[in-house]
Amino acid sequence: MVIDQCQVVELGSPEVWDTAFIDWHSRTATLTGLVPYSTYTVSVRAKNSAGTGRPTLLVATTNTETPQSFPSNVTAYDVSSNEIRLRWSQPPCGSRHGKIVKYSYVLQNVAGVIAKDGFTEAGNVTLRNLSPFTNYTFRVAAMTAVGRGPDAISSIRTSESEPSAPSMFQVKRRSKNTIHVTWNVPEYPNGVIIKYSVQAIIAEKPYDSSFTPSLKPVIQNEVASKERTYTFTNLKPSTKYELSVAAHTKENTGRIANIQQFTYPVTVQDISRPPSLGAITGSKVTPTTVEIIIQLSNSEFVSGYQVGVELETNVKDPVAISFQQKIHSPTCITYVAASLTKAYVEMNSRFVIGDDETYGEYSNPPLHDGYTYIVYIAYYSRINDTSHVVSWSEGTEVTLPSLSAKSYPKPTPAGSAANIIMAGVFVCVVVLMAIVIVVLVFRLRSRSNNKETNDSKKGNRASAIAMTGVASGGQIQMSTDGYVKYEPEKRATTYQDLKFHPDDEEATYQDISSELSPTDETHGHADSVNAAYDDESAIRCNERDANLEYEEYEEVISK
Repeated sequence: MVIDQCQVVELGSPEVWDTAFIDWHSRTATLTGLVPYSTYTVSVRAKNSAGTGRPTLLVATTNTETPQSFPSNVTAYDVSSNEIRLRWSQPPCGSRHGKIVKYSYVLQNVAGVIAKDGFTEAGNVTLRNLSPFTNYTFRVAAMTAVGRGPDAISSIRTSESEPSAPSMFQVKRRSKNTIHVTWNVPEYPNGVIIKYSVQAIIAEKPYDSSFTPSLKPVIQNEVASKERTYTFTNLKPSTKYELSVAAHTKENTGRIANIQQFTYPVTVQDISRPPSLGAITGSKVTPTTVEIIIQLSNSEFVSGYQVGVELETNVKDPVAISFQQKIHSPTCITYVAASLTKAYVEMNSRFVIGDDETYGEYSNPPLHDGYTYIVYIAYYSRINDTSHVVSWSEGTEVTLPSLSAKSYPKPTPAGSAANIIMAGVFVCVVVLMAIVIVVLVFRLRSRSNNKETNDSKKGNRASAIAMTGVASGGQIQMSTDGYVKYEPEKRATTYQDLKFHPDDEEATYQDISSELSPTDETHGHADSVNAAYDDESAIRCNERDANLEYEEYEEVISK
């Protein structure tokens, strides 16, 4: 006898025989309690009063049924973070109930979601692309041609893997020297998080043109798994940092979450105020240039230096203001002459104001001889591509010598006949021009005297009116000492008394027109001043304007 086609039982074993006696009138018998898919030997013998006859043997096999038991020895023998290999054995002999043609399996997570399922004829299977550190339930059943048997059930968990990046990594607050960050646990921890690591790398220093980014962290620290905040300290202002955080399991370091953030920018106090230049005299000063020495700053936040120039005038602001404010003041004549990089000044700290060159985006025009200037030095720190912080020094006053001064004679190389001839020609031209000017002035005066004699009555009144240009904002008057004086009329102004001598008519008018632009309040004054400069020797009124004023005056008197 062969049980389940897998266990052979020798004939003669008393435990396998089932003996039954049947009435001699019957010729059939039914054997029950047999094992499916098993081969039996049936012996039939006749028996009478004389004894038992010889047996007749019959070999028969029971039909196939579904397995009665599940596969045995289910084992996960190779488990990784995303793969499981399993093997098992057939159901025990006697419970197979047929030939095992294949196995049915299914893999589910704790939520009952099927991750893998299928069929295999072999007693093993490899399941791939699973989730790390996840609990699964594996079910496998043997199948005959008739159907599927019961499941063998096994619980398995994949190994830990690297966690995903912490979520919601963000900056909560910052200052010039600190940045406070927060984050949440990774969406896929892929294991038990035991700690977090944080680090900071300098990504950009706008104030340092020689800076090269490095992957070496300037701050590196660990945070307990229950903490999800950290404050980076001892940072530098005006500096961009790349900040990162990663989660760690026992065996793996997770992916990094990172952000870039600037600290707050430097202030004027951080870069300090440049020292003043001190007295500038001697060979450092020429009629058109001034040589200065720029003192280097020890601050790492100083990106470079600027040179500021202010033309000294009689116009004063009511309160002391910085050079930066003077640039935007309508009463100050100021400009930036140069913007110099840190490397440039480190190579050469001497700088010549007025050399007619361009430094950065600023031009450095020649200065005017005989004028007084105020020179300023600035430290500047670049915050980004378009902004910077500037700290200006106290101003240093310097007066330029005149080109006509004896200490600065015009050079004439000795022994140069060509230069002597050219100088003679130049003198002759100047003399001829002077004669022409004198003749023109004489004719103009003669015409003016004739006009004044014929219209003395009108002229006297017109002169009185023309010498005073009236406007809503004030007056420009001719004083007895030959100066033109601007007097505001009951209004707060920083112009005070602007006085210019008529011996230098061109400079005088330019200075007044630059200070008194023809706005609504001062347009009338500028016209009057323009009318006053007819020649070099006298300031005369515009006769047409005077006649108009006189006619209006007469009309008022008659009424």
